[in-house]
Amino acid sequence: MANNTTGNPWSLDTAGVIATFPVYVKSLVWQDFTANGTDTLTILDNAGRTIINSKTNTTGDVMDFGDFRWVEGFHITLISSGIVTVVVHK
Repeated sequence: MANNTTGNPWSLDTAGVIATFPVYVKSLVWQDFTANGTDTLTILDNAGRTIINSKTNTTGDVMDFGDFRWVEGFHITLISSGIVTVVVHK
C-alpha cells in the first residue's frame, strides 16, 4: 500500500514528506504493526522537531497518540511496519 492523503483520515505506511504546510491533527493512531516492543515510528515537523518517536507497545496492536492540534509540517522518517491513521481538520 502507499500513503493516501486524498481523503480524511489519511492512511500512511511509507516514510516520506506527507505535508509541508501547517496541519491540524485531530487524532493519530498507529495500528497493524508486526512486532510488539520493537517496531518504530518517527514523525517530524518541517524544522526537524519530533512529533512522535515511539516503539510499539507490548500489550496490543493499536497505539493511540490522541490529539496534537497544529503541527508545522508532517514528515514520517521511519515506520517499521503498520499503518498510521491521521484524522485532520480541513
